[in-house]
This record gives sequence, structure tokens and C-alpha cells, in this order.
Amino acid sequence: MKSILFCFLFISFSVNGQQNLFDTLFAIEKNFSGVVLIAENGKANFHKAFGYREFESQIPLQTSDIFELASVSKQFTAMIIMMLKEKGFLNYDDSVSKYLDIPYKGITIRHLLTHTSGLPDYQEIMDKYWDKSKVAGNPDCIEQCRKWIFRKLKMKSTNIRTLEEKKATENFAIGHIYVQEREKYIRADSFPSSDYTIWLGNRKGPGRISSSASDLLKWDKALYTNKLINQSTLQEAFAPMKLNDGSFSNYGFGWSLRTDSVFGKVVSHNGDNPGYKTQIIRFIEKRKTIILLNNNAHPNFTAILRRSEAIIKE
Repeated sequence: MKSILFCFLFISFSVNGQQNLFDTLFAIEKNFSGVVLIAENGKANFHKAFGYREFESQIPLQTSDIFELASVSKQFTAMIIMMLKEKGFLNYDDSVSKYLDIPYKGITIRHLLTHTSGLPDYQEIMDKYWDKSKVAGNPDCIEQCRKWIFRKLKMKSTNIRTLEEKKATENFAIGHIYVQEREKYIRADSFPSSDYTIWLGNRKGPGRISSSASDLLKWDKALYTNKLINQSTLQEAFAPMKLNDGSFSNYGFGWSLRTDSVFGKVVSHNGDNPGYKTQIIRFIEKRKTIILLNNNAHPNFTAILRRSEAIIKE
């Protein structure tokens, strides 16, 4: 009985100690605006909001607020492909030209999932040549992602939203950038010609999903189960891609891969849209997770992530 009580007290003190350290971290980073969620075994040990949903009107952020995920969206796109593979609709090494009319030959689905296709950077090309008063996109390919993942996991705050839907969502955290000349944070969508999320606003796949930290925790928990796909299928998403020269790329199917000296295998992804910085880090073997959603493109975002990782190891 004494040993059980000791373990309980130790865990309690450990969690409270980490909470205090996170409180201190974000007290130091006074200009940080966003939501932070630290979880262990599917349970949030720290979940707080800092800053503003909208700076001009000084509306405080809430932990339930919705953020643009930017490239964190890629793992959901990859999941749909894995679900299709498991259902027998495709193979990873199928040529993309089997399904789409594209001018590039020899590119497989696996190449696209792992970012090893050699395709040119479409965003760079569009930025150079596209008429930014028009909106480019692929509006007719989305419903399966909603049905197969978001609704199945009861991720009620998560969706692929149009600009109009975002404006109509009351608890949508607006992305902001700091304008030095005006000495304050300004909405990122105030500069449409330089905001590619507007004139590329209808293209889907690498971005465009918006969600809350709580919904991302549901996603994280589901990835430890067979609810979406079998674990054997999921492990392919967490495997490095062998390149033509024999070396390996530490990027799986929508996940960056690394091994931590303390926590073992780590899968993660960052997102970066005008005014937003987002990150999910999953320490798989320890079942610990960091979710950081930021809506004022904080300059110390990377340092905050490093410190957050250090805290959960203490």
C-alpha cells in the first residue's frame, strides 16, 4: 500500500512540477499567442491558451479555438491514402499517371507521400506567375477526408474550411504578423497579395485543414489503435524512404522521423502559414505528445518547442 501511495504522489508531483515549468516558460514568452497541449497516455497534463484570437479587438484565445494547421495537414492526407491502400483501391508504388493526367512520368504515390518525386515547387511557380486576384484550387476532392477521419474520431472542431466558413467560425484564431513600422500585430489576411493562403486558398492536400488542440489529441490517441488502419499499415508511415543513391530520407508518409536519445522514436510535423506556426510531436515509445498552435508567428517558436521537449524529459 505504501509503495502504491508513493508512486501516486511521485506522479502527482511530477505532473505538477511540469505544469509549473510550462507556466514559467510561457510567462517568459509574453508575446506568445496560441494554445499549448502536453499529453501523456492520451491525457492532457497541460492545456492552456495565451494571447488573443484577434489582436485588434483584444479577444482572448480559448483552449477550444480553431487554428490553421498548415502542413500538419499532410498527415491526414497521407492517412486517407493508407486507408485506400488497406481497402485495396491502390498501391503505393502505382504510377500517379494511372489516376491523374500529369505531365511528369515515373512518379509513384509513394514518391508523393515521402516528398521524393522531384516535382518542382508549385508554390514558387504560382507565386511567380499566378494572377493573385484569382483563387486556385481543387474543390471537388475533400468529402472522404471528413467522413473517414474527422467524423469517425468525433473531431468536431476539425474541417477543411473555405475562407467564408472560416470567417463564419466564431472561435477561429486569426493569424497575425508583427509589422515593425506600425509596432503591432496585424492580421495576416490584411496583405492578400503576399498571403498565399488566400490566392491558393482552394487547393487541398498539403494544407487547409483547421483544427483545435483537443481534436489533435483525439487524432494522436487514435494512432495508437486500429481504429483507422492497422498498426502494421501505420508503421509504413513511420519508415524512412530509401533514395536512389542508397541513403535514407527521414520523412515518412506525412511525418518527419527521428530518434531521441531519451525517448526513442519520434514522429512530428510542423506547419507554417502567414501568421501561423503549428507543431505536433509524438514520442511514440513513451506515449507523450506536444501540440503547439500559434497564431502570431512567434519568432521564438522553435526555441519554445526545444524547451518544451526538455521539460517533459525532466
